[in-house]
Amino acid sequence: MGAGAKGWAAMSTDKTDKLLLMLMGIVILLLVMNLGLFLRMNQLQSQVLQALRPFQRPTGLTAGTQAPYFRLADTDGRLVSLPDFAGQCVLLAFSATTCPACQQMYPALRRFHESHSQDLYNVMLSRD
Repeated sequence: MGAGAKGWAAMSTDKTDKLLLMLMGIVILLLVMNLGLFLRMNQLQSQVLQALRPFQRPTGLTAGTQAPYFRLADTDGRLVSLPDFAGQCVLLAFSATTCPACQQMYPALRRFHESHSQDLYNVMLSRD
């Protein structure tokens, strides 16, 4: 190999090293930017959830809470209210037909109702 070839190899290695350093710098910069973006998104998510807190609906009644009064039409169109069940055991369930968890609950409620229909009324209230 001549002197020119050795010089070219050394210069090529220097350029390669510089390019690798620049590439590593870019990768590190991108990682730092992603970390910053991740932290900022977490802050924004917390702020949004906090701002939405007043609009969240309660998830249900705690055990022992008196059931709210209602007067609604049943599936046959007859008006039904809570006092109609005074002195009787009632399973009062609140649901929505669009709720996935409620949809999973329906078969279990039907089985429960069929096995306890003599001693328990099963009343389901739905917004739908």
